[in-house]
Amino acid sequence: MPPLWDPLVVLNIAADNKCLGHLIRDPASTCKKLLSAHNTAEKHRYLDLLAHCSPQNVTVEHFWLLLGVGLCKTHARQAEEIARGYMQVVEGVLAARPTGVGVQETGAQVGGGDKDDGEAAESSTEPPPPTQGTQLAGELDAMDIDSPPSSQPEPEPEPELTPAQQIIRELRRLDHVMELPHDPYEHLWRNPAPANQQNQDAGQIMDGNPSNALSETDSVGPFAVPSSPIPFSAGELSPRPPPSPSSSGDTTMEARLRPRPSPPQRRAPVPQPAGSPPPAPASTRAARSRRSILAGLPPRPRNLPSVFDQPGGSRNLRKRLFRGPSVEVSIEDMYAHMRATEAHAQRVQQETRERIAAAREAEMRAAEQIRTVRERFRTAEERARVAEEQARITEEQARIAEGQARIAAEHVRMAAERAHYAGQEASAAEEQARNAEAEARAAQLQADEQDRKAKEEARKAVDRLRRKLRKPAYQTQLQQRCETHVPRRPFTEECTVCQEPMDGSDPGNLWWCMAGCGNSFHTACISEWLKEHPTCGLCRHPWSHELCACHPLLARFK
Repeated sequence: MPPLWDPLVVLNIAADNKCLGHLIRDPASTCKKLLSAHNTAEKHRYLDLLAHCSPQNVTVEHFWLLLGVGLCKTHARQAEEIARGYMQVVEGVLAARPTGVGVQETGAQVGGGDKDDGEAAESSTEPPPPTQGTQLAGELDAMDIDSPPSSQPEPEPEPELTPAQQIIRELRRLDHVMELPHDPYEHLWRNPAPANQQNQDAGQIMDGNPSNALSETDSVGPFAVPSSPIPFSAGELSPRPPPSPSSSGDTTMEARLRPRPSPPQRRAPVPQPAGSPPPAPASTRAARSRRSILAGLPPRPRNLPSVFDQPGGSRNLRKRLFRGPSVEVSIEDMYAHMRATEAHAQRVQQETRERIAAAREAEMRAAEQIRTVRERFRTAEERARVAEEQARITEEQARIAEGQARIAAEHVRMAAERAHYAGQEASAAEEQARNAEAEARAAQLQADEQDRKAKEEARKAVDRLRRKLRKPAYQTQLQQRCETHVPRRPFTEECTVCQEPMDGSDPGNLWWCMAGCGNSFHTACISEWLKEHPTCGLCRHPWSHELCACHPLLARFK
């Protein structure tokens, strides 16, 4: 099916994978964000579906579907405003269509027909210039509002009925009232005499007889009175005047018993047209009249005696009837036969009415019983449905309670497991704490013992050094070694710390770096450094043990 309109042109939408987040009042401001491949495919699919939908049937919900996949996260909050703007554009284009132009009334139907119903068909003329509004208006003139054809689903097989549903179906079938069968001989009572006969009103009942003036609504059963009463007079036949519009449809008893005007005694001669054959003789007309009379009579019932049931048989009597102009059976006998037949028909009609009334009353009673039974079935079904619903609700509540109990039991079990695991972890932690405390206590004892031993050894070493230093021979030996190993510098050198010249050659007041960096210090200037560090203050070279032995500040580093 070709598209009905182009949403890309009307709504100013680009056929790309960008966001549709531009405002209707400012189409130039287009969002630069790109959509995903899935959203792009869905956007083109919705645009194609929107193109095949009639613009008159487009609503805001159609644009909601389009904007659901065609907007980025930033413009998704403006989806309602954008959808309303699109709807205003479509309504504006539809309102811009030219109305009242090119409307012509034709009587032809689709496919060629006559102008019977008087309806007028509209046809459009040349479209306006191709603007944005009029271009869609020209496309809408030739559109088909119908949606694309959909495949018809296959008929599902009829499901099997339960016993209750079968009973309800049978009750519905019994609810239909059965009509009485039509009389197969009804056409004999309602069809008049053939139209090619001259006396078409022959065989009708005598005019002015109230018992014979029955309407068509009184004809019930196979012995109904003819629908068109036939007027007769005692001497000759006369045509019945046409019924007046005021008397048509009057079925009341007063109208039935109202006497009809008697026909004229003699009939005026019928003018013959020029070139017509001469009229038939009186004998021929009488024969035709007899045939018309017999043709218009109703059929005789089987159980009703007739003038034909006489000695000689009906065949001989029929021969005598049609022998010639002399008629042996008089018209009065025929009238008597007609009256007897009509009286029997009235009796049968009354009996039929009574039977119909009794049948209708029985049908009403049966219908009432059926309605009562159906109401009982409906009440029972409703009670069964309510009981089933209550049972289902009770079962659902029991199932929910069982589930809640199961969940509570699971929670209790999990809490017990967590408590058990927590107890085990607490026991392990207490054991670890006891072990760590014992290890720390043992390590502390060992460290205290080692410290005590080190202090004892240091005290013994200091005592030995003090004893050695008290000996003059050891002091002389230390002085000699100091003079041998400590280089002598001229007195003109300055202290690296205080920049003062060296004031003598006393080893106790001077200090030289043994690493060969050439730095010299006063003992007072470097004494604070020497208390903490056994290295040179500039080159960080360790002191010699020989020198430490001769200097009291470095003796503790030996």
